Amino acid sequence: AVDSGLLAALRRRAGEMRATLFQLWMLFFAVSLLHRENGAWAPVLIGTAYHGRDFQDVAGVLGFFVHPMVVRLSPLRSMEMRDAVAHASRSCKAAVEHSRSLPPDAAFNHRRRQMP
Repeated sequence: AVDSGLLAALRRRAGEMRATLFQLWMLFFAVSLLHRENGAWAPVLIGTAYHGRDFQDVAGVLGFFVHPMVVRLSPLRSMEMRDAVAHASRSCKAAVEHSRSLPPDAAFNHRRRQMP
């Protein structure tokens, strides 16, 4: 659990940098993975989900619609915090836009075609 004071400070800081708390957490997670790998600053791919309610054909349907998406983060060691957060924000937005461009069942159909 995160202390409520720390959480409020992180939300405030994310807002100051025009990012969401989710984007800030994604950046922290990517940097911690990179640090754990002895400073090997390579792109980090993080799987997450997007709500998937952007299609008119499912707007009136009850149910749980989730699009899996991959966020590619490539923070550089030389980046200032503000630049790294802006990078994370752009990366998250790009992943959402890509997810929106796919039909709701694209990931399922792709996986089904690969099955023997």
